[in-house]
Amino acid sequence: MKPVVRETVIRPSAAGLPNGDNGRPSLAVQVRQRTEKRQATFLQAFVLKGNARAACLGAGVGRRTVYDWFHRYLDFAERFEDAREAAADVVVRKYS
Repeated sequence: MKPVVRETVIRPSAAGLPNGDNGRPSLAVQVRQRTEKRQATFLQAFVLKGNARAACLGAGVGRRTVYDWFHRYLDFAERFEDAREAAADVVVRKYS
């Protein structure tokens, strides 16, 4: 009996390219874009409000989600630290 040889077809979305077969961004790209937008909204609120709980309420993001982002995305953790410093600057300017 002859072995069956199967070819692997790599679709653009599976290859990590931004567009799927229909020309729109793949689901993974859409999810990442939405996550980045939510992260930016949270960080802006954090700078203005000065604490994570108030920023979560203002951005419509759960606290658990923020902690997950912090541990999952190194870039978010770095931006969070920058936002923490900016929030401290806002407080200093406000009360000095």
